[in-house]
Amino acid sequence: MGKSKLQIMAIVGLIAITLLFCVAAVALGMQGEKVAAGAIAVPALFGVMGATAGLEKSTKCTAAIATAFTIAKFGADDDTSSVATALTEELIGVFQHTTPNAGDEVRLMLSGISNLKLGGTVARGGWITSDANAKGVAAAPAAGVNAAVIGKALMSGVDGDIIPVMLAPGRIQG
Repeated sequence: MGKSKLQIMAIVGLIAITLLFCVAAVALGMQGEKVAAGAIAVPALFGVMGATAGLEKSTKCTAAIATAFTIAKFGADDDTSSVATALTEELIGVFQHTTPNAGDEVRLMLSGISNLKLGGTVARGGWITSDANAKGVAAAPAAGVNAAVIGKALMSGVDGDIIPVMLAPGRIQG
Protein backbone atom coordinates (compact mmCIF):
# COMPACT_ATOMS: atom_id res chain seq x y z
CA MET A 1 0.00 0.00 0.00
CA GLY A 2 1.35 3.42 -0.88
CA LYS A 3 2.04 6.16 1.62
CA SER A 4 -0.93 8.26 0.47
CA LYS A 5 -3.39 5.37 0.94
CA LEU A 6 -2.14 4.84 4.53
CA GLN A 7 -2.53 8.53 5.24
CA ILE A 8 -6.09 8.51 3.89
CA MET A 9 -6.97 5.43 5.96
CA ALA A 10 -5.55 7.07 9.09
CA ILE A 11 -7.57 10.24 8.48
CA VAL A 12 -10.78 8.26 7.85
CA GLY A 13 -10.14 6.28 11.04
CA LEU A 14 -9.67 9.47 13.08
CA ILE A 15 -12.86 10.95 11.65
CA ALA A 16 -14.81 7.78 12.55
CA ILE A 17 -13.45 7.82 16.11
CA THR A 18 -14.25 11.53 16.47
CA LEU A 19 -17.83 10.98 15.28
CA LEU A 20 -18.24 8.07 17.69
CA PHE A 21 -17.09 10.26 20.61
CA CYS A 22 -19.46 13.06 19.53
CA VAL A 23 -22.43 10.67 19.42
CA ALA A 24 -21.51 9.32 22.89
CA ALA A 25 -21.15 12.87 24.24
CA VAL A 26 -24.59 13.88 23.00
CA ALA A 27 -26.15 10.68 24.31
CA LEU A 28 -24.68 11.33 27.77
CA GLY A 29 -25.25 15.09 27.66
CA MET A 30 -27.65 17.55 29.27
CA GLN A 31 -30.72 15.26 29.15
CA GLY A 32 -33.28 18.07 29.04
CA GLU A 33 -31.80 20.47 31.62
CA LYS A 34 -32.91 24.10 31.19
CA VAL A 35 -29.87 26.36 30.78
CA ALA A 36 -30.08 30.14 31.14
CA ALA A 37 -29.07 32.17 28.10
CA GLY A 38 -25.31 32.68 28.25
CA ALA A 39 -24.65 29.72 30.57
CA ILE A 40 -22.26 27.16 29.22
CA ALA A 41 -23.71 23.69 28.64
CA VAL A 42 -20.97 21.34 27.51
CA PRO A 43 -21.89 17.68 27.02
CA ALA A 44 -18.83 15.57 27.76
CA LEU A 45 -17.93 12.00 26.91
CA PHE A 46 -18.65 10.76 30.43
CA GLY A 47 -21.55 13.01 31.45
CA VAL A 48 -21.96 16.76 31.74
CA MET A 49 -18.95 18.80 32.70
CA GLY A 50 -19.12 22.04 34.63
CA ALA A 51 -18.77 25.32 32.79
CA THR A 52 -14.96 25.23 32.98
CA ALA A 53 -12.27 23.01 34.31
CA GLY A 54 -11.78 23.08 38.03
CA LEU A 55 -10.94 20.76 40.86
CA GLU A 56 -13.30 17.78 40.83
CA LYS A 57 -13.43 14.91 43.31
CA SER A 58 -15.07 11.55 42.89
CA THR A 59 -17.13 10.76 45.98
CA LYS A 60 -19.98 8.48 47.00
CA CYS A 61 -23.41 10.02 47.51
CA THR A 62 -25.44 9.24 50.63
CA ALA A 63 -28.68 9.30 48.61
CA ALA A 64 -29.70 9.37 44.96
CA ILE A 65 -28.88 12.68 43.24
CA ALA A 66 -32.08 13.47 41.35
CA THR A 67 -30.96 16.80 39.85
CA ALA A 68 -27.59 17.68 38.33
CA PHE A 69 -25.77 20.87 39.34
CA THR A 70 -27.05 20.93 42.92
CA ILE A 71 -25.11 21.91 46.04
CA ALA A 72 -23.28 19.32 48.14
CA LYS A 73 -22.30 19.12 51.81
CA PHE A 74 -20.08 16.68 53.68
CA GLY A 75 -21.58 13.22 54.20
CA ALA A 76 -21.43 11.07 57.33
CA ASP A 77 -17.87 9.84 56.64
CA ASP A 78 -14.73 10.89 54.77
CA ASP A 79 -15.74 9.41 51.41
CA THR A 80 -19.36 10.56 51.11
CA SER A 81 -21.25 13.70 50.15
CA SER A 82 -24.90 14.60 50.64
CA VAL A 83 -27.30 17.10 49.08
CA ALA A 84 -27.34 20.36 51.03
CA THR A 85 -30.60 21.31 52.75
CA ALA A 86 -29.90 24.56 54.61
CA LEU A 87 -27.75 27.69 54.60
CA THR A 88 -26.31 26.66 57.99
CA GLU A 89 -24.55 23.57 56.61
CA GLU A 90 -20.93 23.37 55.45
CA LEU A 91 -21.29 23.66 51.66
CA ILE A 92 -18.41 22.05 49.76
CA GLY A 93 -19.18 21.86 46.04
CA VAL A 94 -21.61 21.13 43.23
CA PHE A 95 -22.71 17.67 42.02
CA GLN A 96 -21.97 17.46 38.29
CA HIS A 97 -24.52 14.80 37.35
CA THR A 98 -27.36 12.64 38.66
CA THR A 99 -27.15 9.18 40.23
CA PRO A 100 -29.99 6.69 40.73
CA ASN A 101 -28.79 5.11 44.00
CA ALA A 102 -27.22 5.90 47.35
CA GLY A 103 -23.57 4.83 47.38
CA ASP A 104 -23.03 5.58 43.67
CA GLU A 105 -19.90 7.43 42.62
CA VAL A 106 -20.54 11.06 41.69
CA ARG A 107 -18.29 13.87 40.45
CA LEU A 108 -18.22 16.84 42.79
CA MET A 109 -16.81 20.17 41.53
CA LEU A 110 -14.91 21.79 44.42
CA SER A 111 -13.35 24.85 42.76
CA GLY A 112 -13.44 26.73 39.49
CA ILE A 113 -16.59 27.69 37.62
CA SER A 114 -19.51 25.27 37.69
CA ASN A 115 -23.06 25.34 36.44
CA LEU A 116 -25.61 25.51 39.28
CA LYS A 117 -29.38 24.88 39.27
CA LEU A 118 -31.30 27.73 40.90
CA GLY A 119 -34.16 27.52 43.38
CA GLY A 120 -34.88 31.25 43.38
CA THR A 121 -33.85 34.58 41.89
CA VAL A 122 -30.17 35.54 42.10
CA ALA A 123 -28.34 38.60 40.85
CA ARG A 124 -25.03 38.52 39.03
CA GLY A 125 -22.21 39.05 41.53
CA GLY A 126 -24.31 38.00 44.52
CA TRP A 127 -23.39 35.31 47.02
CA ILE A 128 -25.28 32.03 46.65
CA THR A 129 -26.34 29.56 49.35
CA SER A 130 -28.50 26.43 49.36
CA ASP A 131 -32.25 26.09 49.71
CA ALA A 132 -33.89 22.97 51.22
CA ASN A 133 -33.50 21.16 47.86
CA ALA A 134 -29.76 21.86 47.30
CA LYS A 135 -30.56 24.50 44.67
CA GLY A 136 -28.88 27.89 44.61
CA VAL A 137 -30.60 30.91 46.14
CA ALA A 138 -29.41 34.39 47.06
CA ALA A 139 -27.59 34.48 50.40
CA ALA A 140 -29.17 37.26 52.47
CA PRO A 141 -28.62 36.52 56.17
CA ALA A 142 -30.12 38.85 58.77
CA ALA A 143 -27.81 41.22 60.66
CA GLY A 144 -25.38 39.27 62.83
CA VAL A 145 -26.40 35.91 61.32
CA ASN A 146 -23.90 33.67 59.50
CA ALA A 147 -24.75 31.90 56.24
CA ALA A 148 -22.74 29.28 54.37
CA VAL A 149 -22.17 30.18 50.72
CA ILE A 150 -21.08 28.10 47.74
CA GLY A 151 -19.87 30.99 45.57
CA LYS A 152 -20.76 34.02 43.46
CA ALA A 153 -23.24 34.15 40.61
CA LEU A 154 -21.60 35.01 37.29
CA MET A 155 -24.96 35.83 35.75
CA SER A 156 -28.46 36.59 37.00
CA GLY A 157 -31.14 33.90 36.95
CA VAL A 158 -34.47 32.73 38.30
CA ASP A 159 -35.92 29.53 39.76
CA GLY A 160 -35.18 26.59 37.45
CA ASP A 161 -32.33 28.25 35.51
CA ILE A 162 -28.83 26.79 35.39
CA ILE A 163 -26.18 29.51 35.65
CA PRO A 164 -22.38 29.60 35.92
CA VAL A 165 -21.08 30.15 39.47
CA MET A 166 -17.55 30.92 40.63
CA LEU A 167 -17.12 28.42 43.46
CA ALA A 168 -15.82 29.93 46.70
CA PRO A 169 -17.26 27.94 49.62
CA GLY A 170 -17.24 29.88 52.87
CA ARG A 171 -19.39 31.90 55.24
CA ILE A 172 -20.74 35.44 55.18
CA GLN A 173 -22.38 37.44 57.95
CA GLY A 174 -25.36 39.73 57.58
